[in-house]
Amino acid sequence: MGDGRSDFGHHSWGNLNRSCPLPLMVRGWPVINPFRTQLNKALAACGLRHVVVHSFRHYFASLMIASSASIVALSKVMGHKKVTVTLNRYGHLYPQDLVNAVDKANALIEAVRMDQGE
Repeated sequence: MGDGRSDFGHHSWGNLNRSCPLPLMVRGWPVINPFRTQLNKALAACGLRHVVVHSFRHYFASLMIASSASIVALSKVMGHKKVTVTLNRYGHLYPQDLVNAVDKANALIEAVRMDQGE
């Protein structure tokens, strides 16, 4: 752009002139803001590593999965238009689902066999 701003994907990076007193902007928000400053202070006080606010979104998704939320429910809560987006992002957190599904199928097969007198 010719207005001193730079295009980088969907982000608006603001004026990149280092002598400019204005903060670097992303989507119209200053990169350094009071919430982030307070979050970083709290993390440091607890001896935790720095994380970005977006990390809490992934943490929430992993808590839903640990609470046995279905991939469809998670997809809706996360606001994904397609379940495949959610599955591609969080599918690796569902390995126990495969084990549970196989165990249930085996139990059904065993129940049918017992009913048939095998």
